[in-house]
Amino acid sequence: MSDKHNAPETLKAIQRSLGQSIQVPLLIEKESGDYEVQVEKYDILVLEEMVETKTLSGAERLSTYNQQYWFRFLEVMREEYPLLDGILGSVEFNRMVSAYLNRFPSSSPTLRYLSVDLVKFLRNEEHEWKSLLYEQCAAFEFAYIESFDAAEFTPLELGSLDENMLDLNLTFQPHLKLVTADFDLVSMRGRVKREEPLLETEKVQSENPFYWAIYRRENKLISFALGRLQFLLLTYLETMPFGDAFEKLVSELEEKEIQFLAKNVKLWFALWASQSWFAEPEV
Repeated sequence: MSDKHNAPETLKAIQRSLGQSIQVPLLIEKESGDYEVQVEKYDILVLEEMVETKTLSGAERLSTYNQQYWFRFLEVMREEYPLLDGILGSVEFNRMVSAYLNRFPSSSPTLRYLSVDLVKFLRNEEHEWKSLLYEQCAAFEFAYIESFDAAEFTPLELGSLDENMLDLNLTFQPHLKLVTADFDLVSMRGRVKREEPLLETEKVQSENPFYWAIYRRENKLISFALGRLQFLLLTYLETMPFGDAFEKLVSELEEKEIQFLAKNVKLWFALWASQSWFAEPEV
């Protein structure tokens, strides 16, 4: 075989070697946050191909790519997870992200899916960041990411709510996300965004869960507080017609709650419809 047939395979090997080397995690010092590269873990194949300059060796040039790779990922994660960053602090957040991406390396050509496995990592892996607060923060902020990127369809016009609501068959807007947590994450996220210190009491698990609908309107993300019955009804409506969802919810309630539900359900739907949470069914 001629050299021209061997060249592409050689090039592929070097590309793989380069990719593996720039993904080598940085070592981040726990106390100071200082970092260092792990040159000894770079692939020898690409090291041999790196041409030195007057000021940098081949290994130093490769370490520059390695550092920029991780700096970009850490920057993106800080932007998308401001609450988790605020709770952990920048050093611990960077260490956690490095451990996460070492366990679940990015496999997408876009940064959109960089944190798709973060909740799984915090929930199922054994490490020093295993915490209900951290896990719920990650799930909460990932809902913001999904809502921001999701499509929006033609809003459903419900018309008069005096019609038989049991016949309604609803489709949610793709950007509507239902989230529950044991901490007031909306308040905490707002405090972090305003660069205010978090209260230690906010980090303590609440006796009563919090419920929100996160959605996008006019290119802005909104977190809308829900009551428990509202949240349950909306959750059931994600997978079943209104009549079935209503019947399922009623079967789980005490008489006082049933009366409250019957009195308020039309008002809730009028409000939800006014926020364009439902889409035309033909989508």
